Amino acid sequence: MEFLISPNVAYLLVFIGVMLLLLIFSDTKYSLPKVGAMLFCLLAGGAEFFVLHGNTWAFLIVALSPLPYFIVMRQERLHNPLFLFTILMLTMGSLFLFVDEDKTPIVNYGLAAIASMFGSTYIWLTVQRQRTARRGVLIGDTLVGLTGEVWVAIEPFSNGSVRIEGVLWRARSKENIPAGSTVRVIREDGITVTVMKVEAISKERHK
Repeated sequence: MEFLISPNVAYLLVFIGVMLLLLIFSDTKYSLPKVGAMLFCLLAGGAEFFVLHGNTWAFLIVALSPLPYFIVMRQERLHNPLFLFTILMLTMGSLFLFVDEDKTPIVNYGLAAIASMFGSTYIWLTVQRQRTARRGVLIGDTLVGLTGEVWVAIEPFSNGSVRIEGVLWRARSKENIPAGSTVRVIREDGITVTVMKVEAISKERHK
C-alpha cells in the first residue's frame, strides 16, 4: 500500500476532489454519489498531503480556487473573466503542492498537464453554457413553464436561486420555498425568474 502514498496520487486526489466540488455546484442531479466521491478524494488527498509534508501555501491556493467560480456562477454579468482565476489557481496551485528543496514541483508534469487540460476545459465549457443560457433569455427565449430545483431558499422579500436545466438563476416568489423544492417558472424578468412550488400550482388547478 506504500505506493499509494505518493505526490502523484495525492495530487490526483486533491485535484479530482476540487473538480467534483465544482461539478456538484453546477449540477445537482444525482449529487449524493458525487458528494461521497468528493469527500473521499479531499480527505484522502489531504491526509496524504500532511503525511508527505506538502506545500501549505499551495494547498491554501487550491482550497480557495473554487471561490472565483462560485462568484461567476451567481453573478448577472454575461462576460466575467473571473473564472479564469479558478483555472489558474487550481492548475498552478496543485502543481506546486509537492516541491523539492529547490522549490521545483515533483509531481509528474505529464500527469499535471493532462489533469489541468481536462479541468480547464470543464470549467470553460460550464461557464460558456451559463452565458449562452442567459444570453438566450435576453434575446427572447423563455423559461416560463420549465421546472427546476431551489438551490438557495426563497423568501417573500428576499431573492433566492433555482437551478433549471443545470443553470443557476436568481429567483423570487410570494411564498417561502425551502431549498430542494421543485418549482415551476411562471414569469421571467431578465435573469430573474418568479416561481411557484409545483404542489401549489396543482392545488390551484384543482380548485
